[in-house]
Amino acid sequence: MTEPTVSNLGVKLEEFCTNLANPDRRVRQRALQGLLELCQSDAVHVDNATDIFDYIYLHILKGYGDKYESCRTVAASVVTEMLEKLPENEFYLAYVIPTIARRIGQKELVEESEELRLQLLEQLTGIVMKYSGRNPVFVGKDPLLKAYNDIVDILLKTLTDPYPNILKQSCVLIKELSLATPSFHYRAEVLANPLMAILKHRHSPIRTAAVEALGTVVLHITTNTDCIVKIIVELSRFVMDDSANVRRECGRVGCQMMLDLRDRYGMFDRILPLVFGCLSDECPEVAKEIENLWVKCGQKFYMENEKELMKIALVDNPVDTYPEEWKRPTLGCRAIAQRGFKMINIILHEMEEWKEEIRLHATLLLTQTVLHAEKAILPYLADIYPVLAKTCMDENRWVAAEAVKVAKLLGSLVDYGDWSTRAMECLEHWPNLGHLKCFIAMFVGSGPSKWSDCIKISKLLISLSINLDSDFQNHLLMITEILVGEYQAHGKEEHELEKNLYRVLVTILALSEEESLPGRIITALMALGQPTSADINDLHRKHLESVVKSIEDLDSINSERSEPILFLYGLLFHCGFHIPAFSALQDAVETVMTLGCAEAKIKILCGVSAAMLKWPETIHTSLEGRVAMLRAFLDTNIVPGLVWKAGFSAESIRAMCATVVAAAARGAPEESFIIVPDIVDHLIVLLDDNLVVIRKYAIASLMASGPLLYDQLRLMAFGFMARLDDPSAEIRYTAAKALTTLKLKAGLEIGQADAWKRVVKEIFSKILIHLDDPDENLRAELVETAKSLGRDYLEEFQEVFGGIPESCSHANEVNDLRAAIEKLSLEKCA
Repeated sequence: MTEPTVSNLGVKLEEFCTNLANPDRRVRQRALQGLLELCQSDAVHVDNATDIFDYIYLHILKGYGDKYESCRTVAASVVTEMLEKLPENEFYLAYVIPTIARRIGQKELVEESEELRLQLLEQLTGIVMKYSGRNPVFVGKDPLLKAYNDIVDILLKTLTDPYPNILKQSCVLIKELSLATPSFHYRAEVLANPLMAILKHRHSPIRTAAVEALGTVVLHITTNTDCIVKIIVELSRFVMDDSANVRRECGRVGCQMMLDLRDRYGMFDRILPLVFGCLSDECPEVAKEIENLWVKCGQKFYMENEKELMKIALVDNPVDTYPEEWKRPTLGCRAIAQRGFKMINIILHEMEEWKEEIRLHATLLLTQTVLHAEKAILPYLADIYPVLAKTCMDENRWVAAEAVKVAKLLGSLVDYGDWSTRAMECLEHWPNLGHLKCFIAMFVGSGPSKWSDCIKISKLLISLSINLDSDFQNHLLMITEILVGEYQAHGKEEHELEKNLYRVLVTILALSEEESLPGRIITALMALGQPTSADINDLHRKHLESVVKSIEDLDSINSERSEPILFLYGLLFHCGFHIPAFSALQDAVETVMTLGCAEAKIKILCGVSAAMLKWPETIHTSLEGRVAMLRAFLDTNIVPGLVWKAGFSAESIRAMCATVVAAAARGAPEESFIIVPDIVDHLIVLLDDNLVVIRKYAIASLMASGPLLYDQLRLMAFGFMARLDDPSAEIRYTAAKALTTLKLKAGLEIGQADAWKRVVKEIFSKILIHLDDPDENLRAELVETAKSLGRDYLEEFQEVFGGIPESCSHANEVNDLRAAIEKLSLEKCA
């Protein structure tokens, strides 16, 4: 478009104004478009803008109410262009701002176009920025004062607009208005409720803008403290927002209130959660930024209270146990926090909320509170400790981990003597996982003075050690390992501590069902015994007896899952028999075998079987002494159970008793060689038992026997031969091997020796019959048995197998036996 000259500019303006009154929309729109292009050109400038606007403003502002959106949009654009070129003269505000208010500031919706409402709001923002009191032209003046009510009315309407961009622009306008006019505080309070409603908007940028705007509003509320508190409480909820930007803005607002809020000293307990929540933020950028702002808050507070804090600074040294992973807040920051302890009760309440995110946030707040309070937290420890202990066993692992972190920090910053007694009393009265985890964390964080209480703590752990919960056992072992380390470092002469720690470790070992714990316990026991004990068995010999005698309620009718039964079973299984504790163990087993239910007896017999297998490792004395101990134990507790009784329970107990004897035969072969002949009559009866496992272990036990009298040996031989027809292949193989162990006691009458030879001949005949068995493995085992017996009874061997025709079945086995006969005959002749 050709730029108009000064002479024809008035003509064009008159033409435009005439066309703006034309009833035809197209004419009005072309006129407005031409006027917009004119305003955007260099023909309109600062020098003539005033005259031009004076000529056209009534016509243009009338276009704000045009029937057609396209005309209204261009009219608003013309005014925006003119306002940019007009000099700073508040005269025009009295016309433009009320016009905007009539379009977007009424209770009812006048301007239906969302885009145009946004355009008018942006235009108003531009006006506020242009006519700001910060502008040098308006120094000492308030050009927006007359239009202030219209602007606030517009904001009250636009803050409820459904269009997100309008909400965001409204928040921007609030900030600009607060900077532009010193009169902002007149009606700042009325903006609070609409802004708090926007905080729930689903778009995070809108929430961020609303938080920032509320931070601006709250600084300008001068009379209504309740409104300020309401805003702060509402903002505190959004420190847990999903958006890092929203959380960051909450922290910024909190720090800004710390610096500039009029009544901030009385609001520290309300404002601190905004700051502390961001100091523990999961986003490092947020935490770092707010930390820098927080330091500035501390610096200002220090300057305002320098006289008081300067004296404290002279002796303000960190405790020796101050944790390295934490950065100590400045004195000013700590002084602010120590004025806001009222929030502790709110934090503790929220730590018990049902929502996980609230519990986590509250625990993070407590972390910062403890970090800033240091020893000043002590008066509140009685309230904090129970809640903290409960949170340590929170079902959410992140919450529980943070609670443990708080407990460790608390133990580092507060003197050990100030919390230890109460913590131990709580643990004694409420022996649950939470109190234990809390105590462990505080104990780990505390200083060297804790060594003086190690014996007292070890006694407390003894009372806690009877617990079947795997997590509880794991943490109990953790504190015990720590005490073992302290014992190694400080107290090798503390024999009572060694005894107590051994008792705790062995109890955990006996009751534990978790696979990972026994290895750790063995390591701890080895560390506990060094260097005075050569191995763990030395510790068992020193202290196991007292542990066995401490088991209570064994004389009750306990099930196999009761704690006394599991405890005794675990001691037998893991520790075995030891000479000093043998009598106590024997009495304990006898009590269960006499008074316990069938399931409990079976459980204990399982433990006895395991202990028997460890016999050579744990019992070190003369053969006579070992025989006497084992015989007494078997006669008292095991042999009565071998006697046949009716019923499934009796059958199960009989099976376990047979297992114990078999385990003794394997673990203590020398002693069994002497003892089994005394109980052989009971074992022979078991060869015909209905239960396969009983027959199996009866054979295994009898195989360990030494030489027997003829009558006993004959019964045992026929029992073994009968088992060659057993339904179980394993029993048949074992019976075949067992025939080789038959030994007649020396010094008997000649008649009994001849009679035994006749029994041996029957054994050979039985073997010959079973050479027709289809089981190849059994035939091979029988051939080896025949060869073994043939060395001692060659005459009977030749008599049975020498006359077998070559045409018989299974010629290979027969030929093998003939070859053995020839070889033995040659050896005898030689």
